[in-house]
Amino acid sequence: MAVRAANLVTAAAKAEMIGNASEGLRLADAAIKADPDDGWGYYDRGEALQALGQTDGAISAYREAEKHFPNEVWSKSIPLYGEANALAVAGRCDEARVAFERYASFVESADPRSAELGRRYAKDCRARS
Repeated sequence: MAVRAANLVTAAAKAEMIGNASEGLRLADAAIKADPDDGWGYYDRGEALQALGQTDGAISAYREAEKHFPNEVWSKSIPLYGEANALAVAGRCDEARVAFERYASFVESADPRSAELGRRYAKDCRARS
């Protein structure tokens, strides 16, 4: 079942990269069903929902992905950044700043440049009018 889930995750990411977020969401949901313990399905779900303008759903998916990724900096940082970025794209800057700081604090010891970049993105966030 893990191979099927991995193939679905890859297909979901490809669909999202070519701008087919609806297909990406369908494939991400299939990946989660095939392997609910793999964080990548939830992450792809978050990416698809963000592309579809469903920020709250995307945030939930990123938080679920975080629970299912291994507890090491690179893996955990991906959904943390996804959540912060989704909030920034939606113009929800107060929330984005908190999320970017959470990301930056998490990666700072392993990757100070990424932490600095996250903090810069937090400062650059502009609320939608």
